[in-house]
Amino acid sequence: MQQTTSKKKNIACIGAGYWGKNLVRNFASLGTLHTICDLDQKKLKTFKEHYPEALLTTKVHEVFQNEAIEGVVIATPAETHIKLALQHWKWERMYLWRNP
Repeated sequence: MQQTTSKKKNIACIGAGYWGKNLVRNFASLGTLHTICDLDQKKLKTFKEHYPEALLTTKVHEVFQNEAIEGVVIATPAETHIKLALQHWKWERMYLWRNP
């Protein structure tokens, strides 16, 4: 008997630059990418072409207020990681941030 597993699109990536673009690609390939958040509108437009199913935003608070998002990847410049995580810890999400 073959088991069918359904993956939830429940991961958001904050920061879609140097490392973030790779994380976005990986979560999209896993079928779990929900939202891409970046300040650069031009970059988001490019991501929309590659990942039309993903929600796009420039507003970090929209990521943390979205109850469908269960995990957040922070791939912003290193000096912003802890500030973002602590600022939004109250939303009780799982976090992963990549340190250089």
